[in-house]
Amino acid sequence: MQLKEYKVAEKYLLDALTFDRKVGALSDEMEFELALSELYSKTNKDKLAIVHFKKAVALKDTIFNQEKDKEITRKEMNYEFDKKEAASKAEQDKKERQKHCRKYKSRLGFIY
Repeated sequence: MQLKEYKVAEKYLLDALTFDRKVGALSDEMEFELALSELYSKTNKDKLAIVHFKKAVALKDTIFNQEKDKEITRKEMNYEFDKKEAASKAEQDKKERQKHCRKYKSRLGFIY
């Protein structure tokens, strides 16, 4: 595009876009959609510019939502892990208290 060879740039961008769609590279796909939007805007193909801009925005939303879903899942897993750890520690503390109590009582002459 910098050389103003718009036909060549369009071909390369469309090829790159096709490849990224096949491999699922959403971030790259979004960048190429934006580049196509810019290219079409510079060549006065406003309808195509808008179409590709909207696709880029949709991809950005998809990426954002995926990241948020991963973050929520990570937080849920951490919460569950922390909850199990707390329960395990509470059980261990209870056993330690019982053990300590038995030792104390045996020193005082109490029989179980």
